[in-house]
Amino acid sequence: MSNLNNPLQILDINRETGITRVLFNGTEFNEEINSNNLDMMWITFAGENFENEWFRLESDELGWIRLNENSSMDSTDAIMDFCREQFPNERWGISTTQQMLLGNAMRDNF
Repeated sequence: MSNLNNPLQILDINRETGITRVLFNGTEFNEEINSNNLDMMWITFAGENFENEWFRLESDELGWIRLNENSSMDSTDAIMDFCREQFPNERWGISTTQQMLLGNAMRDNF
């Protein structure tokens, strides 16, 4: 994954308004928790920024991985297997966009 130097950081989550304030590429903006692309997948790595710093989950073949878009990535089990191959010595969690904007890893390998 070539984008590991470009994280999206969650700055603030307002569950009442449904808005998450994020920082990406040096730009701060607000994102609706119920935004488009809810099935896009993200990965976060264990450490002090776990569930606050996220990276687009990408493959050379598929680009940005979407849940249920491709038969080879049709479930979180398949995506977990992909991540285990890509990051065998790391602890990480994965999430769809909606759960990422809430600061939640849906599944992890801990």
